[in-house]
Amino acid sequence: DKEMESLDEDMRAQNQGYVAAAHVLSIYLGIYATDMYGSIPYVEACQAAYGGTLTPNFDSVESLYDLWLNELNTAIASFTSGEVVMKSEEDVVYGGNTAKWAKFANSLKLRIAVRLLAQNERPSKLQLMWQVLLVVISMLWMKM
Repeated sequence: DKEMESLDEDMRAQNQGYVAAAHVLSIYLGIYATDMYGSIPYVEACQAAYGGTLTPNFDSVESLYDLWLNELNTAIASFTSGEVVMKSEEDVVYGGNTAKWAKFANSLKLRIAVRLLAQNERPSKLQLMWQVLLVVISMLWMKM
């Protein structure tokens, strides 16, 4: 993100899809890391090259889930906007298909919702069920 800020507006727009895909993959790996270890350094991690610390604070699983849900919503908005173009030869996961990236991001939202339900903690079950319903509806809508 720090390097994206240094780019001009045209370069940022050209790379928006790749940045969103990188966030989605980072969240995918982060979910498994929190499953295995609980709290992990995430927000402050890997920031030493940009003036950050070499000893980042650990983020709680709950705060990471909130952060990741917001990041996934942003990535899905990018993928479904119609403005993001990803070259098939530069995307080894889905070959530049932004609809598939959006589906993958929605599936991660569903994984987070299921984990929050299993923890039986915040947010409320009604909010989680609404989140799950929105994910399922959007996934069904993308099949059309």
